[in-house]
Amino acid sequence: MQYQDIKTYWLNHSLKVKILSTLVLCFAALSLFCLATLPNVDQLKTVQMQVPLQIFSKDHKLIATFGEKKRFPLTIDHMPKILQHAFIAAEDQRFYQHHGVDYFGIARAMGALIVKHGHITQGASTITMQVARNFYLSRNKTFARKFNEILLAWKIEHALTKNKILELYLNKIYLGSGAYGIAAAGQIYYGRSLDQLSLAEAAMLAGLPKAPSASNPLRNPAQALKRRNYVLHRMLELGFIDQQDYNNASKAGISAGYHGAKIELHAPDIAEMSRQVMLKQYGKAAYTDGYKVTTTIDSKAQYYANRAVRIGLINYTERHGFAGPAARNVSINDWPATAKHMLGTHGFEKALVQAVDDDSALVLLEDGNTTVSVPFSGMKWAKSRLSNAYPDKAPETVQDVLNVGDAIHIRKTHHRWQLAQIPLAQAALVSMSANDGSILALVGSFDHKLSHYNRAIQAKRQSGSAFKPFIFAAALDNHMTLASMVNDAPIVVDDTSSTIAWRPHNSTEKFRGPTRLREGLTKSSNLVSIRLLREIGVKNAVDFIKRFQFSPEATPETLSMALGSGVNTPMELTRGYAVFANGGYLITPHLVDQGL
Repeated sequence: MQYQDIKTYWLNHSLKVKILSTLVLCFAALSLFCLATLPNVDQLKTVQMQVPLQIFSKDHKLIATFGEKKRFPLTIDHMPKILQHAFIAAEDQRFYQHHGVDYFGIARAMGALIVKHGHITQGASTITMQVARNFYLSRNKTFARKFNEILLAWKIEHALTKNKILELYLNKIYLGSGAYGIAAAGQIYYGRSLDQLSLAEAAMLAGLPKAPSASNPLRNPAQALKRRNYVLHRMLELGFIDQQDYNNASKAGISAGYHGAKIELHAPDIAEMSRQVMLKQYGKAAYTDGYKVTTTIDSKAQYYANRAVRIGLINYTERHGFAGPAARNVSINDWPATAKHMLGTHGFEKALVQAVDDDSALVLLEDGNTTVSVPFSGMKWAKSRLSNAYPDKAPETVQDVLNVGDAIHIRKTHHRWQLAQIPLAQAALVSMSANDGSILALVGSFDHKLSHYNRAIQAKRQSGSAFKPFIFAAALDNHMTLASMVNDAPIVVDDTSSTIAWRPHNSTEKFRGPTRLREGLTKSSNLVSIRLLREIGVKNAVDFIKRFQFSPEATPETLSMALGSGVNTPMELTRGYAVFANGGYLITPHLVDQGL
């Protein structure tokens, strides 16, 4: 080689070294600058996952969950090894070997960028890089984000153990159908805890992170099966399972189905009241910070409260006769649309009458396939209604009640189908401990789905005779006794606001003459109550009754207050009665016993 050639070679080589050195220094400087601006990953050691609000009864029955993200974080020790291996095989086979970045994977992604596409199409993200992205970065496929992702991965690997990183990843990832983290996914897709999942089911979950929608077994079973088998093949190649395990699992069908949160106690009004308490105290964090609220509700008492309100209203509406079908002359073709617009409630089925005879009606259910027979004995209650809503004569045959093409509701009772009617009347029930004010059971309507109006705490209605004990208590406070005499006789009260005098009477239209207080209260005598209030003075009675903390609407300063013309909510009235039950102490009703 000539001297000139050697000189030229040396100069060119030196220039390349300088350029390379400059690039290395620039990269190092950029890395140091970016590292200084990146967030502190030590926060991941005590990170708070977004976990929904859960409401429980006092005996730990789940009432409701609130929050968009369904997540139930677990420690790595409670995550089965086979499930960990499935995700490692699917997402990052060298997870325990690399230091946060898989350089071979990055080279492959960069090659795809330079040679084929001109933009990033392959992720090459390790589990650590995915943790960095999920906690700190966006999902935009840009150079800047990928660069920051790499730097954060290095920081995370230096700050946390591999097991902690894997734990964060498995609790954080989105797996479709509203499931965040593997515990929620196991519940939503299979209705079971993680330790109850099969190898095939574990592989199915591990196939979801790459495309939670496209590989979702509920939406795209064929693609989900293909992805699951790929995961199983990777597990076999990496030695996580043997050939027999692979053969058995790959032959398994799809067992996934949607399993929502397993509500153990039906108490929607309680759930809403608890939600409002937590929202007022913690704001929107109530939905994400994993609070578990233990209420004062007794599950058995709530069950019987639900039953009492429901059966009472159904019996009431049936005593008033049948208002008629929801629609008439409905054809088979129109049935799906008609059923969709009919009101629905728990325990009631929508049905279309297909045939009738003297003894029964054949009806088609909402699914369009199932037919059942409703016997005449199940519709004997269905008297026709008069214009004033009172029932007319009882039916003698099915044809007196139903015709072909009628859209109706039916329900099953005592192993038979029966014609049903959703009540228009409403009711509420409150059960409370008189000693401490803890609410044991509460129902606000016939069906919370049909009406969100909570009548137990919102509906102010005239108390009627239920208010009389407070009038009698005011009399005792004004030096009368249960043996004091009041005349049960007619009374006329001049009404300055009307030209007609008020002439109240007893419900029996009878009068008992001189009556002791104890008897007047036992018989709920209207005239004794009015005369008693007049004797002690309306103002004195109101002053005393205010001690029960009734609102002014409950104590109108007129004699009609003796008959309960004022208005109260069921909750207010229940609290008032608790004073009688506990020996004279005013208690404060409360629902949330503990919020952690």
